[in-house]
Amino acid sequence: MTNREHLHRHAVHALEDFDVIRNELLSYPGCSVEMAQQLHALSHHLRHAVYRSGIEVNRHVPVRRSQSV
Repeated sequence: MTNREHLHRHAVHALEDFDVIRNELLSYPGCSVEMAQQLHALSHHLRHAVYRSGIEVNRHVPVRRSQSV
């Protein structure tokens, strides 16, 4: 597995774990509007990281080293 694939896998797992925590916090009666907004923002950033890391995994082309050094 490449470093890019590991990065994407960890980003996906972080988002999955965060979704569990976010749902718990949002169901808590003491969750303020500000906290809900911050949770939404963090969710947005994690989703973007998963999306972008997926693009990097899919478009990675191995670089060939030149024979001359």
